[in-house]
Amino acid sequence: MLLVHEFDSPEERSGPKMRHTQCMFNSAREMSMDESELIEIVKTRIGAATDADAERAIEAVLTTLGERMPAVDVQVVAAELPPRFARAMQLRSHDPGMSLEEFYARVSRRAGLSHGFAREHVQAVCRALYALLDPRAQPCIDVWPELVRPSLADRWPPVVPTHGRTLATGRPGSRHPLSEAKPAKG
Repeated sequence: MLLVHEFDSPEERSGPKMRHTQCMFNSAREMSMDESELIEIVKTRIGAATDADAERAIEAVLTTLGERMPAVDVQVVAAELPPRFARAMQLRSHDPGMSLEEFYARVSRRAGLSHGFAREHVQAVCRALYALLDPRAQPCIDVWPELVRPSLADRWPPVVPTHGRTLATGRPGSRHPLSEAKPAKG
């Protein structure tokens, strides 16, 4: 059952730029999000080599989201999450005035990432969460639309080279680079 509380005035809201409703629904329902699916989606979207990298990104984003969101919304989203990620979301105190740039900076510090990578990780985690959350809980994490708005990259899976060679291995493009070419005989 979804309950929506409409605020009569800005003073009743929990902070600046917060929407005029908060979502709540029966917290007795079971968690619906699969932990391994969330990790795999985030791992793919951020290009992580290991599950631990994806888990670190998820925990940093959820901890910071938990700071920004009203307590009632945190409870709704946490009820949907796997237990260890729900705990990460409920760790910090509430900071409703946090700007988007401060959000990125906190995730950057928590995950040990550069600011640019933190932005990418935040968007990847928020979009994965939004896609996996119950539709009734989705408005709870819609703190900043640009974090959950789908991008073109969400429509197509990443292109993975089939021959296993990348710039990192020093042999980009072809199995037979021009630098190793031999003149044709004949």
